[in-house]
Amino acid sequence: MHVVGKTFDRYLLHRFLFMFVGFFAASMGLFAVVDGFTNLDGFQSATRDQGTLSMLAFMGRNYLYRSSWVFDLIGPTLVTMSAVAVIALLIRHGELNPLLAAGVPTYRLSRPLIVGVIVIHVFLCANKEFVLPRIAIHLTDTHGQSASDAQLVETQPDRLTGMYISGDELIRATRTLRGAEFLLGGSRLVREYVTLKSNEAVYYHSSGSEPAGWKLIDVQPRFEELKLTDLGAKTIIPQPNGTDVFVITDVSCDQLHNKGTSFKLLSTPDLIRRVQRPTSGASIQRAQLLHLHERLTRPILNIIGIFLVMPLLIRRESRSLVSNIAVSMAVLALIVGLTETFMYMGKAGLISPDTAIWIPLMIGGAMAAWLSPRAQT
Repeated sequence: MHVVGKTFDRYLLHRFLFMFVGFFAASMGLFAVVDGFTNLDGFQSATRDQGTLSMLAFMGRNYLYRSSWVFDLIGPTLVTMSAVAVIALLIRHGELNPLLAAGVPTYRLSRPLIVGVIVIHVFLCANKEFVLPRIAIHLTDTHGQSASDAQLVETQPDRLTGMYISGDELIRATRTLRGAEFLLGGSRLVREYVTLKSNEAVYYHSSGSEPAGWKLIDVQPRFEELKLTDLGAKTIIPQPNGTDVFVITDVSCDQLHNKGTSFKLLSTPDLIRRVQRPTSGASIQRAQLLHLHERLTRPILNIIGIFLVMPLLIRRESRSLVSNIAVSMAVLALIVGLTETFMYMGKAGLISPDTAIWIPLMIGGAMAAWLSPRAQT
């Protein structure tokens, strides 16, 4: 019986993974077709006079990058859908009754599904931590643009110093800010109103003991003309050539473009550092904290989803498989609706971010426990 159980576990796990891969391939294919036709003009404009093959190659690179984003976006949803499909096929093919007749507990079937959830989330975590941060510059542009194209700049304050950073355009591929303006007036860095201006500023990540910040090339006014406070002297560092300065700040390149969503492409350690040292407004800070909690709780929510659908699909008083699937999807939609509602309340500041994330989990767990006696045994 033990050998049979292990064999059936592998069978369910393989079917679960096969379902997930199939659902993702279908979803990605549909996304590429619909999105490609919708934005065909943008792709043609980006590769004009280069021929159809160049346009197709450009589109291929674009959707290769976006497949990683789509995988992160819909992966958790497809995990639950795959579990529903596996259980439904067990019932549809008459494979469930022999197991129950042999004394196998209903919830014993959840073991390979939970293993499958963990396997998928390992890939989701690897994608989130290692892949997305490396290709982030290719995911924040519009269709037909590349990372070397200029982007509009969104003025970003540094809440720690009171400095405002702006510019004419941003080149994400080289982390270059053209027409850079660093407004120091009203901050804790200078004693008199002044704006540092530079035709070009380059962002450098922290490295070892070296802090992160912007190097302003041929800055005006010169460093010796600035009347700095003690904090300003530690923040604005003159360079050996006498014409450049290095401004230490946690305001990075990605925060100057699509700052409301760019943090979703950060690795978790970088996101935690940004939460601990906030530089953005209160609404973006709340959104960052919500997203951090959401990352940490996604596997738990998926496991709760499995325990929610099992008693609904394998019900004692079952009328039809179709109605069971419909009820299961309705309950899952209710949980998703509650999650989105509480997240909206968290972003609006009506409730704390941790409360906004954990209340739907507690409701889902309570519902799963309440429904468990309805499962066929």
